[in-house]
Amino acid sequence: MFTVFLEFLTKLLLYIPKFVWAKFLGAGTYFLQWAYAICVYCQTGSITSILGMLPGPVWYFLEMLAIAQGFKISICAFVIRFAIRRIPGIG
Repeated sequence: MFTVFLEFLTKLLLYIPKFVWAKFLGAGTYFLQWAYAICVYCQTGSITSILGMLPGPVWYFLEMLAIAQGFKISICAFVIRFAIRRIPGIG
């Protein structure tokens, strides 16, 4: 019984630093991504100039995959889901 408790305690003590380190790295990566996006936005000044920096082949695949329509449909679906969840008795 005591050995089972010791095994659990050692596994727990080894898991906690791994978990904290993984969360720390994830948050740091997320912060760096947003910091880079804000830096690029501040340098260019507008979203249209940022999109203008995309090369031609990227625009080709964006058009072929209908990203513009898909983005509109996704936003519409999120708004509808948000509204339905606010209705009492349904959401």
